[in-house]
Amino acid sequence: MIRRNRRWVEAEIGLSRFEQTLRTRGFHVIEAGQQLVVICHSGPITLKF
Repeated sequence: MIRRNRRWVEAEIGLSRFEQTLRTRGFHVIEAGQQLVVICHSGPITLKF
């Protein structure tokens, strides 16, 4: 799992490139405020609460 600030992603590599890379790998992303939390697992996930 990694966390990145959305503004950092936009400035460094661009949001569309970031999202495409994650889609290619099958990873999941949760956006909370300006934070992007990447679940580095391509299998199913369950949000508990």
